[in-house]
Amino acid sequence: MHRKYKFGFLGLSGSGKTCILAALDMQRRAHPAAYTSALLPVDVAPPMGDKETWTDAQKEAYILHQSSERLSQVKKQLEQGTVPMGTELSYDFIFDYEFSSEKTGTFQARIIDYGGELVNPEGYAPEKIELREKLAGMDGLFVLAPAPHPTKKDKAISEFLNLLQNTLTRIAFEQPIVLLINKWDRIAPLPEYTVSQQALKADELPTTEHRDLYNALSNKVGEKNCKAFPLSAFGEYEQRSTAEGKETEFPKHVNPLASFGLLEGFIWLTQRLDIIRLENYEQQITHYKKWIPYPSRTLSTLIRQSKEITQLFPKEPEMSKRVLWARQQYSGIWKYRLIFLLSILLSLPLIGVGTQQAYQDNQNYKEVHSSLNDPKAQFDDVKKAEQWLENYYYTSPISHPFSWIFVVSNKTAKLELEQSRDQREQRLWQVIQNTPSLENRLQAGKNYLRALPNGKRLAQVKTIVLKDEDTLRQQREVQWWQQVEQAQTEIAKLEAARQYLENIYDGIHKAEAESIVAQIENKWRELEEQQLWQPVLEANSPRLQIETAQSYLQEKPGGQHAAEAQMLIVQAKALLREQEELRWWQPVEQATAWLVKVEKAQAYLEAMPNGKHVAQANIILVEHETRYQTEDLGKGVILEMVYI
Repeated sequence: MHRKYKFGFLGLSGSGKTCILAALDMQRRAHPAAYTSALLPVDVAPPMGDKETWTDAQKEAYILHQSSERLSQVKKQLEQGTVPMGTELSYDFIFDYEFSSEKTGTFQARIIDYGGELVNPEGYAPEKIELREKLAGMDGLFVLAPAPHPTKKDKAISEFLNLLQNTLTRIAFEQPIVLLINKWDRIAPLPEYTVSQQALKADELPTTEHRDLYNALSNKVGEKNCKAFPLSAFGEYEQRSTAEGKETEFPKHVNPLASFGLLEGFIWLTQRLDIIRLENYEQQITHYKKWIPYPSRTLSTLIRQSKEITQLFPKEPEMSKRVLWARQQYSGIWKYRLIFLLSILLSLPLIGVGTQQAYQDNQNYKEVHSSLNDPKAQFDDVKKAEQWLENYYYTSPISHPFSWIFVVSNKTAKLELEQSRDQREQRLWQVIQNTPSLENRLQAGKNYLRALPNGKRLAQVKTIVLKDEDTLRQQREVQWWQQVEQAQTEIAKLEAARQYLENIYDGIHKAEAESIVAQIENKWRELEEQQLWQPVLEANSPRLQIETAQSYLQEKPGGQHAAEAQMLIVQAKALLREQEELRWWQPVEQATAWLVKVEKAQAYLEAMPNGKHVAQANIILVEHETRYQTEDLGKGVILEMVYI
């Protein structure tokens, strides 16, 4: 089964990515080292139905088909002598290729062609985030940096490469990178293509911008993981005028293309990935100790992986020897562990407890070494590591006999403990001595006291800390009090005095600052009280008096006029009730017609059911009812007499 890789293909708009991808699948002159490449057919059916309901696999199938169609159009345009357009802004094409060479054998690579605008550092943020996520899953990266045109001396190519460099610098990536200097035929006539092209050195790159980009990429992933290759997708070119009258570069030879250096970068990147895998395979040996009493499943897996790694180097015997040597090392470790485990199992009743303790001590000792050797280790981690060494030193050998033999002796533990403490004390003391800033020296002194409560220079550091604290306290007090003295307004003075009290505890100006705050706050409270009470005094109606008095009580429920405001509200409400009473009763008294008086009395009772004239209004209604009944009785007698 062929091994598969995933490569990112990056370059700004117009850098020639699409032409390179097309040339990889077009008829070309035979490569001098017999390298080959071809586009693999899409082996999945195009998705059907609504796009919103597609699964990730269906979306990928759609992109593969769209990419294949796009590449077919590009190849047709090239064969017809036209130049294809670049990749769209928000659409990433995916292509599956198969490559082969004598050293690598056959391998497959999925190449993701990003739109040029996606690598613009000023681009839209979601596209940048998507680009980072895509690159996170890549095995390698191709970066296109076209050669400058010999007849065009504008700054476009310089800005182009600087833009590309700025973008790539901002994106985290640790895998190998190939810098493709495409359109190499612009620089000079292409040499006879009889041998495989070697990687370019930094001084062989065409411009300062190319060298800066190469150096940035090399610094990012390491010199071994970054190479630059010359490339011309079509070979030599010729200038033609388009229908719009624009001068454009066209391949001089088509079917077959005279491609130059097209495949070297892909073969080198694959070889580098294979070597990295071999190096990782070799380096993992250091993580496995022979004496650990268990064979380890991962160790068995690594032994089985040797066959797969050997297949990465079908024509490189030296690499195969390295794989074999590593496999033998893994096998030896596995055998030693197995023998050790069997020995332990035979003597398990005697050494079970000791072995368990030794294993735990070994894990702890690794953590101790990791903390003590890490220059960025936290203080608590270092303190914990030193405490473990101290406890280990004072523990009886009977408690962990195997640990003293296989992990660390008490003498070594004591030596490492003393060395760690001496180094830490020396580091902390040097920081105190070499720090010019008073604040930083004080903090360094406190760090020393916290880290080394029994340090050799404890008394000296305490004196420094007390002296610096007193000096800083005096400086800070002068600074904060100057703000109070220099304040131009009451607001500024009040705020400065408050800041002084907040930041200076028990300062020499504490009483004066408190007095300033109290005076200004009392003055402001009186002014505020007066401003809130003035509308109450100026109210010219009971209703307005109630509103203003209630507003006053809401703002100042405990103000000096609170009782007066409450009394005023009671009086105003009583006056309003009196006015309301008079408004409804006066029409009753002023009515001259009896029926009008009755109607007004009824209206009074409805409006004022608890008024002081309720009894009088009821008398009027009763009297009216009596009169009505008397009149009806008289009419009845008269009618009866008439009937008789």
